[in-house]
Amino acid sequence: EFRRVLFRSVCLLRAESAEAAAQLAKDVEANADPRKWVCVEAEKKIVRQSGDVVILIMTSADLADRLDANFQALAG
Repeated sequence: EFRRVLFRSVCLLRAESAEAAAQLAKDVEANADPRKWVCVEAEKKIVRQSGDVVILIMTSADLADRLDANFQALAG
């Protein structure tokens, strides 16, 4: 029997400034490993910045897109 494994990682980070957040987003994008779990890999990785806030989303593609859309709606 196949069971769907639910895996996700969502991190919300706040930097001291928008400029610092831009660099933080670049660093997160370069270093976040969607294969951090032993036996599964995130289908999609999204790193987005809004002002001094950075979000990292790693999960299934459909959930990643929904989380990203919610973040963008809240972030303005």
